Amino acid sequence: MCVICRRRFPKAVLTRHTMMAQGNLIIDSEKIRFGRGLYLCSDPCCMVKFAQYMPCTKRRGDKYARRKDQN
Repeated sequence: MCVICRRRFPKAVLTRHTMMAQGNLIIDSEKIRFGRGLYLCSDPCCMVKFAQYMPCTKRRGDKYARRKDQN
């Protein structure tokens, strides 16, 4: 499922991104890197929105969100 548009696709069609220890998102082309992956479809609109997407930011009512002081 794409993290932006929430549409379902076969896993082989989606691009997987993982978070590095420094907080950078990288493309996981082999889909084997450690950690939770973020999957993105090939829709250009989703790619533009994903460039501004900040995973692990605090949302209202999310008890597992990373706080600002935990960088």
